[in-house]
Parts: sequence; structure tokens; C-alpha cells
Amino acid sequence: MPQGPPAWDAITGLVEIPDDLHFVHWAELELRVPSAAAELRRQLARYSSLAHSFNVVYDQ
Repeated sequence: MPQGPPAWDAITGLVEIPDDLHFVHWAELELRVPSAAAELRRQLARYSSLAHSFNVVYDQ
């Protein structure tokens, strides 16, 4: 679960999520915390189905 005021602001909508989100070293995140990486990917895919202009890039 994200922690701290910036994360809460994003969750509650006080901070806009950008249309393009680019992750670098995604493979490293998947190796270190595979369940968290999988859940983040699921949630971003869910968000993408609601916000059609949203695009995510996962660099290895």
C-alpha cells in the first residue's frame, strides 16, 4: 500500500495521473517484489480501461 501524503493525494484525486506513465527497470521490480509488481500492473490495466487516453510503458 502506498504511504505518505503524495500517495494519498494521488489516491484521492488531488493529483492528476498523467496520460503517459513510463516505468524504467520494470524487470528489476518484478524480481524484487513480484506480487507488488503484478498487482500494480493489474491496477494500472484496470485504470486504463476506464481512462482510455492513459498509456503505460514497462521498460525492462
